[in-house]
Amino acid sequence: MLKSLTSMFVGKGSFTDMGDRYPVLDRHRQSNIEGLWVVGDISATPDIKAAINGGAELADHLASLPRTPDGRADCETLIIGGGPAGVTVALELHKRGIPYLLLERKRLFNSVATLGNKRKLFLAETGPAGVRGDLDFRDCTVGDCVSDWERAVGEHELNVELGATVTKINKRDLFEVVTPKKTYLAHRVVVAIGKLTFLGKIDPVGEENPHVRYLLDEPDVQMSGQRLLVIGSDACSLSFETACKMAGENEVTLACEESHEHAGETEIDCGCLDVKMAGTITFLPSTRVTAIRGGDVTMHTPQGERNLSFDYILPMTRFEQEVPVDTLRDFGLKYENRWDRRRLFTFIPVLLLVAAFYTSLKFWGYEFRWLGLYVGEFYPILYSLLVVGFGIKAMHKYATVYHDKSQITRYLSLMFFQVVLFTVLPIFVIRSGGSWGLAYVWPLSVRPGNWADWAQTKQFYLGWVMFITLVGLPVFVWFRGKSYCSWVCGCGALAETVGDRWRHYSPKGKSNTAREKQLAYVTGFAVVATLLVAFGIDNLGGGISLSGIYDYGVDLALIAILPIAFYPFFGGKIWCRYWCPAVGLMNLFQKVKPKSLATRQIVSRKERCIACGMCDRYCEVGVPVKSFALKGQGFDMLNTSCISCGICISVCPTRVLSYSMVTPVQINIDIPASNRERPPS
Repeated sequence: MLKSLTSMFVGKGSFTDMGDRYPVLDRHRQSNIEGLWVVGDISATPDIKAAINGGAELADHLASLPRTPDGRADCETLIIGGGPAGVTVALELHKRGIPYLLLERKRLFNSVATLGNKRKLFLAETGPAGVRGDLDFRDCTVGDCVSDWERAVGEHELNVELGATVTKINKRDLFEVVTPKKTYLAHRVVVAIGKLTFLGKIDPVGEENPHVRYLLDEPDVQMSGQRLLVIGSDACSLSFETACKMAGENEVTLACEESHEHAGETEIDCGCLDVKMAGTITFLPSTRVTAIRGGDVTMHTPQGERNLSFDYILPMTRFEQEVPVDTLRDFGLKYENRWDRRRLFTFIPVLLLVAAFYTSLKFWGYEFRWLGLYVGEFYPILYSLLVVGFGIKAMHKYATVYHDKSQITRYLSLMFFQVVLFTVLPIFVIRSGGSWGLAYVWPLSVRPGNWADWAQTKQFYLGWVMFITLVGLPVFVWFRGKSYCSWVCGCGALAETVGDRWRHYSPKGKSNTAREKQLAYVTGFAVVATLLVAFGIDNLGGGISLSGIYDYGVDLALIAILPIAFYPFFGGKIWCRYWCPAVGLMNLFQKVKPKSLATRQIVSRKERCIACGMCDRYCEVGVPVKSFALKGQGFDMLNTSCISCGICISVCPTRVLSYSMVTPVQINIDIPASNRERPPS
């Protein structure tokens, strides 16, 4: 029991698993260690343009600091990492004559170069429009991009040491940066390392198979006279380049799950892929590897199952990246939402304070009056002020940083419903408690605890609530998905505004998705309790009632106390995702949707996806958006917990995602992204 409880809150797959964690930085990118800055991929910059601009901005800040020449240090500023961000810092300091040293473990721009020369890169549409500094960037291929950068670096004699792996950073009077060969002393340190990049492991094989080799860390490996199987993917152009590279001296077969422009050919001349090498490649399009035993491979092809033998299997289906948290910890950097003792002792008082506030409101909110209003009536006024204030802040962010003005409409909708329908009308105009139900569906307005009162004194509002719940909500769901949560609902309004700054703390991963089945239990209890109370069955004996269990267990604990107390720790949509009976109803309505109706999906253009992970990071309901995008697949509330807020579309730097109405036929055959409706680039 204790182990099960611990697994829910500690470690991977627990409620505290928010995916990638990044260092906690101030506005100048300085970490918790004074004098140590972080820039580039591990500072949560989503793309190459942002990394370059971040490096230039940091160099400006470093140049503004007082100089510290004292002869004891090897350099004033030591830069760890030779990616676009680190090199930009070095270039800018070099031009200013500020002493620096750049340490790189492999070669400059290695993390970008390993993507494959023919891989397309796209200029991000988020952030500032231009690219600062000497490293130009635009829509281009990796090969052209790296060549341009190397040419720009060649125009300066940068102080660079390659082959230097940093193992530790100690902060004393000076920074001690430790490598296996030497310990460097510096007054300031810039950490510009990238994410860990590796080839995703394939399912049918264990890592111990000696015939399977992942070549990302050894891209220049030489083989000759071997029978090679390259398992490729349109999402990983390096697979095509590797097949072409190996074809000159080996017998190469390229198996690709996707169809391809050469799908009608059994062999591809390497020249077709714009790689000038002798030899041919046996190409197997629309082929899926189902089993690997030693060098024997079973494949499912359009012509049927095939069994072939190879000397080596080279899987290159997809790239995966993760923040090197262990390295950050070794360097002494504090990373976001880390559940240490201090955070735990912050969480407990917050939970107790929120519980005390809502419990007081529950018991005494309508016992006392002040300025002509019950104390409880000041709560929706305060609530509305928070929604409007933080909503304006969110609108400004999404319009100026992410250049997506569609979010302004959504936030205005949330403000309208909260201010007008959930505050002004019920408190100052209609002055009837039933008017809360003008836009709140069951059981967010009428519920087991107040059903009898509504049935006697608010028959019109009771009828209206049940009408919009049983008629309006299904129609809304069929055409707009769970947009009610992110466009109308007051619970969602507070989460989307006040909770916006913590949205990336939401639980991620398959285990947390599996926990969404709690919705069915809460919804089932709400339905049963409401029906029984409506037919006069409420008292369970011993002073316990169904309506009381719902009022205090669901309405007080799960709607009010836990979600709002959880905002700074687990994101804002815990209630909507796991416990809201209205969401459970929406899921049910979606399952009985007429098959002839099109579905509003978020669709993807996988050729533009750079796997930055920003979509996953900022999804408040834990949808694995990146995995859909890399496959060119669409998703909606039918196959995920998506609430149609569109934040993943907003934060995507290369505009991979968009809304589209997709017919059931398209959903069943999972058409390629290239055939789906897409917005202009």
